[in-house]
Amino acid sequence: MTTSVQERRRGDAMPVAGSEGARPAEKGFTLVDSLIACALLITGTLSAAMVGVYSSNLQLRIADYSAAHMIASDIIEKLRNSDLNAMYTQYTATPTVTDQNRQVTVTFPQSVMDQTFYPTVTVATGLAAGFLPVRISVRSGQQTFLFSTFVGRK
Repeated sequence: MTTSVQERRRGDAMPVAGSEGARPAEKGFTLVDSLIACALLITGTLSAAMVGVYSSNLQLRIADYSAAHMIASDIIEKLRNSDLNAMYTQYTATPTVTDQNRQVTVTFPQSVMDQTFYPTVTVATGLAAGFLPVRISVRSGQQTFLFSTFVGRK
């Protein structure tokens, strides 16, 4: 032991584990290391690409929903600010219109009245009292957005 301490004092280098003192099996990367690294890199890249595609699709769906919501809001405001009987007659005669290249259907379903009121109140009774159940369906491509509400006179 005293010999090795004396050798270090004289400036002799201690053997260091590295490429020169290592066995041939310990030099560099192996093929398995490279394959694992490539698999991880491909997995990460594909995951990032999938997130990008999902985000793009989500952005398009949100834009469609926003446009459908604006169309439905416009129709509801038109119903509120106009003669309710005249609008009921108009949308009963032609319930489907096209707005901003979207198919819009306005109905006055009895089922909404049945779910809300007990005993059953008919749509005609609601119209006479000054309110109507309204269901607006906005179709954009393959997606259909439904909006249901009650509209009353101002």
